[in-house]
Amino acid sequence: MNDPSLEKELFELAALSLDEAQRRRFVTKLRQVIAFIDQLKDVELSMEDPERRTAGSAGGKSGAGPLAPELEGRPRIDLASLRDDRIEEGLSQAKSLEAAPRTADGFFLAPPPSPSEEEE
Repeated sequence: MNDPSLEKELFELAALSLDEAQRRRFVTKLRQVIAFIDQLKDVELSMEDPERRTAGSAGGKSGAGPLAPELEGRPRIDLASLRDDRIEEGLSQAKSLEAAPRTADGFFLAPPPSPSEEEE
């Protein structure tokens, strides 16, 4: 995001009116977010068990042999030891609100942010 006209359009679309210092901070943070999102393109999203992928397997398929180089040195996970993925009963709204110092109409009340928190 190094295009000033694109930045201007983004601020207009978001209905943001920022002074120059705020705009610079926002653009810096936005660039960091975009860089992080770009890294997600490299994440392996196949449903295959990565613990079983080996160097001799074609296209990431399971096979006998040593671990694929990208997995060497990583901790091994015993998939059988993981808990079952199941829905369990959580806290009710009423129970969670019991511990709150202030509530109103079924919601938690919090103090307004301080000026320093609003700038972050």
